[in-house]
Amino acid sequence: MGNKPSRPSRNEIQKEVQKVSEILPNLFLTSRITAMKPSIYREYGISAVLSLTTNNINYPDGVISKHLHIQDSFFFLLQKSLEESIEFIEEMMKEGRKVLVHCEVGMSRSASAVIAFLMKRNDWCIRDAYLYTKERREIVCPNPGFIIQLYEFQLKLGIKDSKSNRLFVRDLLDRTNSLYREIPTYALWNAFVSSGFSYEKAIKDQPRMAVVNMNA
Repeated sequence: MGNKPSRPSRNEIQKEVQKVSEILPNLFLTSRITAMKPSIYREYGISAVLSLTTNNINYPDGVISKHLHIQDSFFFLLQKSLEESIEFIEEMMKEGRKVLVHCEVGMSRSASAVIAFLMKRNDWCIRDAYLYTKERREIVCPNPGFIIQLYEFQLKLGIKDSKSNRLFVRDLLDRTNSLYREIPTYALWNAFVSSGFSYEKAIKDQPRMAVVNMNA
């Protein structure tokens, strides 16, 4: 499935953002701009859309859509949205529909939902689901808060953890920290661990994070 994850370059983002990325034969990932093009629904046979942006979009007639307002912020609690996203995708697939998932760019919010779906569907740890998705859409890069919550989701699903998986999560946080500089990544992780692996408790401790050693 590849080696260590890498931060997408500016050129990669510009090239990849408008692509329709096939994750599975019946599951696709893209950006809002691309999701607004009627032609892609005909081209790929897509008849269901999951939108995870804060903007409302009109889709072609006959396309079933679900809209969850998700903010690409480390303060946003993701667990409920992940569960609703997975439920919608599963329901549409059972009806034989091809599903398109998108947010603004197809990099963080929608990628997180797709990764979570693969984790539950295949009993995969975050490492396996992330690398599988990134192989199919190079710009995939959830914000650090979402990465931690995806790891929390793995634990809640009871998916087997390993030292290599935990090291992967830490390495991924290191890499995304340079892209999301405004997020206190290491303080978040430390608070998450010390809270008993509860992200909700960790962000409540946010005012204290400024004094946490960021190199811990």
